[in-house]
Amino acid sequence: MIITTSSGLKRKRALLDALLDTTMGDIVVGWGNKANTEKARRYAEKHRLPYLTLEDGFLRSMGLGVSGDAPLSIVVDDLGIYYDAAKPSRLETLILAQEDLLPRLPEGGGRFGW
Repeated sequence: MIITTSSGLKRKRALLDALLDTTMGDIVVGWGNKANTEKARRYAEKHRLPYLTLEDGFLRSMGLGVSGDAPLSIVVDDLGIYYDAAKPSRLETLILAQEDLLPRLPEGGGRFGW
């Protein structure tokens, strides 16, 4: 079962069911790193359930999300969220695990001139 305290996520139940695998048990989800996710985080901790942070992916949608356009991508992170430098995110750990990533980058940023 997917548990959330967010009214916005409760309205997106079909999307959550399609996106998240609950065959391993219950999970608690919240949107982003907002203060209103604190209740869900505490619930997950109290009941020893995994907590997943959801956020718009890097390709949001064809139009605006506020207009109701469906998302093209959603980030699901079990550690944190990519834009919060205060704690690790799954994206950060995946990048750091690629020991050969930096040597493969062009010197000086290549064609981008970094």
